[in-house]
Amino acid sequence: GSGAAASYLAHLSVLRRGVSEDSIRRRLAPAYPAIERGRLVTHAREAAVVACPRTGCPVLLFSHGLGIDRAYYTAQYEDLASHGYVVAAIAHPYLINGLIFPDGRLIELAPRPRNPAPDTTVPLWRRQIDDGRATVRSVSGVMAADMRFVLDRLTALARDSSAPFFRQLDLGRVGALGH
Repeated sequence: GSGAAASYLAHLSVLRRGVSEDSIRRRLAPAYPAIERGRLVTHAREAAVVACPRTGCPVLLFSHGLGIDRAYYTAQYEDLASHGYVVAAIAHPYLINGLIFPDGRLIELAPRPRNPAPDTTVPLWRRQIDDGRATVRSVSGVMAADMRFVLDRLTALARDSSAPFFRQLDLGRVGALGH
């Protein structure tokens, strides 16, 4: 398609307000210097027109890992889109490092509650597994609600004649995936 190539992490400067530089460098290494200079771009195009077949494109809802920016999965989104899927990459507020709203507001990752006095008779590896499971249980309902909200909005956009997704989505073929 036509149009400028989308940058890989366009909001890097805003993300730096809420996430340490070291953390960003670790997560993006070795690509960080290219991203910082704007030299790493995606195959996606800015303001591309949605062009699905008459039956519509199937929809995938993508949910990021806890604390991980959606942009880290860009290559996966591009691959799925190249096979005809519309991918809705959801950012769960307070469950992602530095969620940036269109008005520039930054929502930081909420701190995970820690057990103040861990049971030292239980091996560390077992406590870490149990902590991870407890975290997933505590946030899974919120993440599911976010996914329902996004699907409801996509449904509305698919029916709105002024929206870019008007008659473009096959809402009978919806899937969810993530990290």
